[in-house]
Amino acid sequence: MAASKTIMTSFVNFANDMKRETIADVIKTLDSKELLTDDIKEVLDTMIGAVKANKKVKKPPQKRFSGYHLFMKEHRVVIKEQNPGIKPQELTTIVSKAWKDVSEEEREKLNQRAKKMKEEYLASSASEESDVEEEKKQKAPPKKKAEKKEKAPPKKKAEKKKKPPPPPEESDEEEKMDEPVIEDADSDIDL
Repeated sequence: MAASKTIMTSFVNFANDMKRETIADVIKTLDSKELLTDDIKEVLDTMIGAVKANKKVKKPPQKRFSGYHLFMKEHRVVIKEQNPGIKPQELTTIVSKAWKDVSEEEREKLNQRAKKMKEEYLASSASEESDVEEEKKQKAPPKKKAEKKEKAPPKKKAEKKKKPPPPPEESDEEEKMDEPVIEDADSDIDL
């Protein structure tokens, strides 16, 4: 699982780097053709800022098990005591030259020790991983089956309010009644 997480993190980091490079290339191209305005540059800079920062890829430390590494580990201390102000590169050079002078018998003994240490390490790391998995299982509460919720009855659609009918228009007869009739009027004027 750790390996797949490392691979995914590396892939996401790669994709983020490609996004940044692509946007930077667009800026460079627009700038070279003198098409880059302040507004465009601001938008592209915002896009670059929106790309997530790369996550650090966590790799588990690897133990090195070889006769050479055992020899280096043991003899570094001795040479460091003899030459306290020695630089790390010089120290490594001296120890590696000393390794070349080690007899085949001594190398074989160191390689056998390294092989034994590697087997012990792998056995203990496998048991540690199983212990960690067991602890996770114990800490995690048992998953409960989701109870089916009873469905609520469907909501009735709200009845649309009917618009009140428009007031009836006055009929022609009513209009005639309101107006005075000229014929019925008592007047001295003939029409």
